[in-house]
Amino acid sequence: NDTLCDMLGIEYEHEEAVKDEILRCGKIKEMTMKELIKLVKEKFSLKSVRYIGDLDEKLTKVGIVGGSGAQIPSINDAIKAKLDCYITGEVKLNAAIYAKQMGLNIIEVNHGIERFVFSSLKKELEKEFGDIFVISDINTDPLQCE
Repeated sequence: NDTLCDMLGIEYEHEEAVKDEILRCGKIKEMTMKELIKLVKEKFSLKSVRYIGDLDEKLTKVGIVGGSGAQIPSINDAIKAKLDCYITGEVKLNAAIYAKQMGLNIIEVNHGIERFVFSSLKKELEKEFGDIFVISDINTDPLQCE
């Protein structure tokens, strides 16, 4: 999630309200929800995303969980962290309804964004173990976008 923050230009800051240390959140340059969606799609090479919120709303504080972070407790962590928008995957209908009722903007991405972590992870492992790691180029994500 640190890597994903870096890719989006989120200035990570530790939040007392976030207990699990999976959620990463911080400040971004002010932009609208529509602009953030465009940035997310561009940086993560996505054809589409789903979202909850007003496309014209101005955002300055964003959080991200690159996997399946849309359970009610994780949404509550995002609310406690006072996020303007929460970026995550696998948003189920009940969680989407809850987030909307609570006024939390969400951008739903797919698990494919996790692939961006491999390069950072490889560099960290090589510091400890040497240049012995290879990143597979096999795409294991069965979901397609049209």
